[in-house]
Amino acid sequence: MIANYSLKMGITRRAFSDEEIQRLLLAAMVNEGAGIVEAGVAQSYAAVDVVKTAGYGFPGWRGGPMYWAESVGRDAVRSALAALAAASPGSWRFAAAYQD
Repeated sequence: MIANYSLKMGITRRAFSDEEIQRLLLAAMVNEGAGIVEAGVAQSYAAVDVVKTAGYGFPGWRGGPMYWAESVGRDAVRSALAALAAASPGSWRFAAAYQD
């Protein structure tokens, strides 16, 4: 049913690796975290990581999504966000930290 709907709507289906899924999900979380800090809801990226690890069950040994972003660098996060935006045009607003 889903394959037929995709064909009817002109959606090209493709496979995603585990690493790509992880990268895209983390980039989306980082973008939201950066937006929360920019809006003044959280005081820092570290505060976002504390909430994610202590309150939302993000694996503490991974440090949090903002820690991940720092470890991979702005360009890697920006690239992942660009991929999300390309897959869903008009659906994404990048936090200022990830705008060009």
